[in-house]
Amino acid sequence: MPAMNAAAGFSGGAMEVDPATLARIAGMLDDAGAPLLGHASALQTAPDAGASSGLVADALQAFATAVAGLSGHIGDLASSTGVSAPQYAETDDGSALGLRAVLP
Repeated sequence: MPAMNAAAGFSGGAMEVDPATLARIAGMLDDAGAPLLGHASALQTAPDAGASSGLVADALQAFATAVAGLSGHIGDLASSTGVSAPQYAETDDGSALGLRAVLP
């Protein structure tokens, strides 16, 4: 598994990143976020709650908007995580090649 030095202020040990694990995390986030978006759409119905229908509709609209926003944020996180896995592996491999080129 590739490793890199931790940033200043951390424990000083190596940080290990497994690109396959990052890809799995991205998949899990995608799996979690997609159904939320579907639920947000389903929440955008006009309820029949008698005299309080307007208030209930406003509350459902606000909730649907929040659920859609959460789904979007999860999707963005999944995308960022998925993109970082191959970039990390490429950077680590490039660094290793560079070191092998200058070390005896």
